[in-house]
Amino acid sequence: LGTLAGILLLARNRPWLATACLAGAAATRSNGLLGIVYVLHAEVSQSSHWSLGRLVSMGARIAAIALPSAAFQAYGYALFCTAGPPRPFCDAALPAIYPFVQAHYWDVGLLRYWTVAQLPQFALATPVVLASLAVLRATLRGPVSSTGWRCPLLPHATVLTALTVSCVVAAHVQVIEVDVPDFKI
Repeated sequence: LGTLAGILLLARNRPWLATACLAGAAATRSNGLLGIVYVLHAEVSQSSHWSLGRLVSMGARIAAIALPSAAFQAYGYALFCTAGPPRPFCDAALPAIYPFVQAHYWDVGLLRYWTVAQLPQFALATPVVLASLAVLRATLRGPVSSTGWRCPLLPHATVLTALTVSCVVAAHVQVIEVDVPDFKI
């Protein structure tokens, strides 16, 4: 809901209210960080004139969307790395609790789900993956706007592609059957 509201508000040229909604989405789901794609696209497709104020505003909005995720990681670090015996993620170059939980408890990671036993799950996910790739292909072959961008579908296709690729290579692939069909264009 936060992402959809943010996209609608960006389309209505309400960038800061859109940022608040996208930050709310990032606070509740890790893939909410993909809301940054919509902010970038809105700024780049709006005009080719760049000023320092516009760059600062865009940077502040991107930081605001990323802040909830960063705060969650900092909270996890403070909770599990500063008191008592530290968890394994505490010694990482970039100590992040969410990827540790995914890898340690859910066995999620790069190509970890690619086993013979999971072939039926990949078969079930194949239609959604193919549909996602078809959306990307159609977007890339679509008309180009006056600013040189494939508007307005490019940010949606970008996010859809990122979700699809992450589900196929680094998640339990059946998640794609839940996350990607709910993706609205």
